[in-house]
Amino acid sequence: SLKLKIYDYDQLTLIDIEDLNITNLGLTVSECSSLRELNIPESVTLISNTLVEKCPITRLVISSNVKTLTYPLIGAGCTNLKYVEVPFIGKSQSATCEYKKFNESYKYTTELVVSTQMTGNIDNMFADCSTLNKLEINVSELISLEQLFGTKEVHLESLVLSCPNINDAVFDGATINRLYIKEAFAVSLDAFININKLNTLYLPSKEVAEMVNYENIFKSTYPTIYVNGSMPENVDEYKSYFVTDAKLEDILRK
Repeated sequence: SLKLKIYDYDQLTLIDIEDLNITNLGLTVSECSSLRELNIPESVTLISNTLVEKCPITRLVISSNVKTLTYPLIGAGCTNLKYVEVPFIGKSQSATCEYKKFNESYKYTTELVVSTQMTGNIDNMFADCSTLNKLEINVSELISLEQLFGTKEVHLESLVLSCPNINDAVFDGATINRLYIKEAFAVSLDAFININKLNTLYLPSKEVAEMVNYENIFKSTYPTIYVNGSMPENVDEYKSYFVTDAKLEDILRK
């Protein structure tokens, strides 16, 4: 294990402890005015302190190997921290919490990736996260985006969603420019109604694509629809909007 507090060291620009073979990380970095990068070993399974606060770090990636942590993981004052990638939001995968309690600098986060499936209580998880514009999540069940954000007034540049079942009107009222269904087994006919300003829709398979009611989509928007597989059947009138055999990673790079 490593127990260390680094405080008010204004010459520090990089903390790289990737070569250490440790499982318990007790590192807290605070008020280091030049810190830009923090690299954490893949061996870490427990983070036992608030990791960083009042530092100008711009990007933080926590490995999916981490199973338990103390929150807030990110303290206040990290005003440059735009990109955050974490395996879960809470003390553990089974204990979720609101993101603003997990990251006290949440108002500055614009891109968030939650890399493992969230199975706990996700109600209001992203309440007040109005600056968030890119979100990738994996959930076991999702009633609606309103359940996550506490409001229908959701504005996202991109949403990458993995969920076994995509329910009716799950995106109702939201403004989403690019919607990527990364993984799903079933999609309701009315799943994609009432999405504002939808420009790109990615569907993960031919089987999922054949469950979609495209008339609902094209009532208000005309997105390009990518299907990772063959062209779905019975969509002759919509073929100009489809691109087949598209990989999600390739589309996200555009």
